[in-house]
Amino acid sequence: MTMQPPKVKKLSQYLSWCLGLFFTVALLSWALRDINLIQVMKAFQNAKPTWVIIALITFLSSFSLRAKRWGTLLGAKRDPGSFEIRQTAVFMGFAGNCVLPAHGGEVLRGLVLKRFAGIPFPVAVGSIFTERLLDVVVAFILLLLSLWSISQQGVEGLENIPVGWIALPLIGLCTGFFLAAWCPHWIIKILQQMLRVLPGASWKNTLLTIVKSILEGLEALRYPRRMFIALLETFGVWGLTGITYWGLMQAFEIRQPIAGAFFVQGLVALAIALPSSPGYLGPFEAAIRFGLERYAVPPDTIIAFALLLRALMYLSLMTVALILALRLGISWRDFSPASLKSKQ
Repeated sequence: MTMQPPKVKKLSQYLSWCLGLFFTVALLSWALRDINLIQVMKAFQNAKPTWVIIALITFLSSFSLRAKRWGTLLGAKRDPGSFEIRQTAVFMGFAGNCVLPAHGGEVLRGLVLKRFAGIPFPVAVGSIFTERLLDVVVAFILLLLSLWSISQQGVEGLENIPVGWIALPLIGLCTGFFLAAWCPHWIIKILQQMLRVLPGASWKNTLLTIVKSILEGLEALRYPRRMFIALLETFGVWGLTGITYWGLMQAFEIRQPIAGAFFVQGLVALAIALPSSPGYLGPFEAAIRFGLERYAVPPDTIIAFALLLRALMYLSLMTVALILALRLGISWRDFSPASLKSKQ
């Protein structure tokens, strides 16, 4: 019996890996179908550098704004640490997501904040969960607005989208998390009552710790002014990222309204939530192809767009993260158990 939990965990990890591999291969194969590599390279080489630079600037700026928003959320009842530390953690975390499975970069973000700002790891992770909640809400709102806009334009396959019905899950999600933020003790009591009838002990404590960390991260939702600022910052983050997509569309002479860029961005945000290999290989390309095909963009141009967007995003994140980490004096020793324990 003592060996069963590790076996179950190993089986779960194996199934997760297989599912991720399946989505990667299936979606990447779909995205790359009927592609002429010579035409892809020609389209890639013909991209206008000025628009690529504009896209790069707006993309990197969105992560600095993420660091600012993180301070807004953490500062509800504590010192959020310096902007420099938060910015370094954000860039390192998102760079880590490019190469680590299961969004492992988020753990790295929390560790950086714990090591250099002294913020407890559960608190940091809880605040990251709140960030993700805001990201989902705002990304979904922008996707709905773009869907409504392009449905009026008669874009193929998107003429009669029931935007109002699609918005209902978003309303339910927001309501649920606001109630959780305002009534955390009720959530804990209900969870404890449910866990009492289930066998085992150690996993219950782990689950309770995770839920408490998430609820503590939602604490900023109880401060209307701070929440309003964080919401505005989130719109700013996704607005800058949307301009990144639009800028690259101009670089490839894809002359569509900015609503089209927000539509593609929203599809990518949904797609990368699927299990896949590190770096979202497969879902990323498939979402871009599906979105740009609505505008009759040639497949070769779409794949060139996806390649350049991936290179712009991932290479810039890796480079800036490395520079900021060196500037802050971060080394692997900073994440050793002894080093992290000393900051508790």
